[in-house]
Amino acid sequence: MTTAFSSVSEFFTRPLFAVNGTAVSFTSILVFVLLTWLSFFVARQGRKLVQRLVNGRLEATLANILDQLANVAIIVAGLYIALRFVGIDIGGLVVLASALGVGIGFGLQNIASNLISGMIILLERPISVGDRVTVGETVGDVTRIGLRSTEVVTPDNIMIIVPNSEFISNRVTNWTRGRPQTRIHLPVGVAYGSDLEKTRHILLDIARAQKGVLPEPAPEVWLVNFGDSSINLELLVWVEAPNLIPRLRSELNFAVEAALRAHAISIPFPQRDVRVVFDGQSNGSERLGV
Repeated sequence: MTTAFSSVSEFFTRPLFAVNGTAVSFTSILVFVLLTWLSFFVARQGRKLVQRLVNGRLEATLANILDQLANVAIIVAGLYIALRFVGIDIGGLVVLASALGVGIGFGLQNIASNLISGMIILLERPISVGDRVTVGETVGDVTRIGLRSTEVVTPDNIMIIVPNSEFISNRVTNWTRGRPQTRIHLPVGVAYGSDLEKTRHILLDIARAQKGVLPEPAPEVWLVNFGDSSINLELLVWVEAPNLIPRLRSELNFAVEAALRAHAISIPFPQRDVRVVFDGQSNGSERLGV
């Protein structure tokens, strides 16, 4: 019995390999795995505790970042304790990590850039959860801001993961920053010879009757320019929020087309007159290359 116990004890305590001069046994590995699992477990519980503490007391963006920082801090602390408990010298690992960091740092540039950008977003707050933004070709509502990336849900309910660096290095339009009211520019082209004053009144009546268009600031009609085939006007209306723009633009276009057709005001399409001149020495087929 004693011999069997000694054999088992020897198996668990026998050095398997050495890390930076410290012998690592099977028992050391088991303790390290147990402490690492415990650190992740405590991190999950810590996140739940942080969420309960900050829920409703902090802005959603700040609360989310604080939650993630607490999670990372607990895991790092747990790994540090696990390594120290096993007896591995952290100082030697730091030197090794520094040497490896020089080699792999180039491959982690994008990750580091996104993490730093996430901290800048946290400090400067150019965007917040709930904002309607345009970054590059992506338009949608910010639903979550993380340390590395931001989640944006488009009007088609498609979630797009945007790296945080794009919000710092690219031009970003925040439609809801400050005043949420937004103005729609609706181009309308009418044929030359149309009664412009009558057209102007028709467009203003459509805007005033359209549900969702704000009465103040009042709708306006501008004469933008004289095009090749039409006189180009622009109907300008204000709406309560940016997410209303696509639907209102469509409804206004339908209303404008119906009203202009009812009042016999033509909406021209691009057209060009082609004149072919023949001289007296050739026929049409020769000139046209037939």
